[in-house]
Amino acid sequence: MDSRPESLENVSRQIDELRSEVAEVTRTMSDMAKARGQVASDAVQSEGSRLYREGGKQLGHLQSRAGDMAHQARDVVRHEPMLAAATAMGIAAGIGLIVGIVMLRR
Repeated sequence: MDSRPESLENVSRQIDELRSEVAEVTRTMSDMAKARGQVASDAVQSEGSRLYREGGKQLGHLQSRAGDMAHQARDVVRHEPMLAAATAMGIAAGIGLIVGIVMLRR
C-alpha cells in the first residue's frame, strides 16, 4: 500500500509539470501573436505612409495641371475674346435649352 501514495504524489507532480509546461506554451504563443501583430501593424503603417506620399505627388501633379489649364483659359480669353464669349453663350444656351425641356415635361 505504500506504492499508492507515491503514485498519487507522482501523478500530482506530473500534473503540476504539465500545468507549468502549458503555461509556458501559452506565454510563448501569446508572445508570438504579439510579435506578428506588431509586424502587421508596422507593415500597415509603412504602406499607409507610402500611399500618403504617393497621394501627395499625385495632388501636386493635378494642381500643376489645373494651373496650366487655367493659364490656357486666360490666354484664350485674352487673345480670342470673341471665341470665349461665343463659348460662354453656347454653354448658357445649352443649359437654357435643357432646363426648358425639363420644365416642359413636367
